[in-house]
Amino acid sequence: MDQERLIICNTSPLINLAELDLLDVIEALPGQVCIPPGVRDEAMAKSGLFAKAASAADSGRFRILEQLPIRTGIASTGG
Repeated sequence: MDQERLIICNTSPLINLAELDLLDVIEALPGQVCIPPGVRDEAMAKSGLFAKAASAADSGRFRILEQLPIRTGIASTGG
């Protein structure tokens, strides 16, 4: 079964790439770009310094990942 690849972005790359107008770099990666709620909150808290990052974090451009998906059926190498 194919599962969609999740790309989880934290605050530093979000801020740096947004402020350099390079968010398309992470959006070009194969998979869905997600940010945890804490990343969105941190970017919003720093909006006075990093307006582009705050705008990107709050724009719906990235999926807010409330909970990490849990994989089942992972094989054990056992021993």
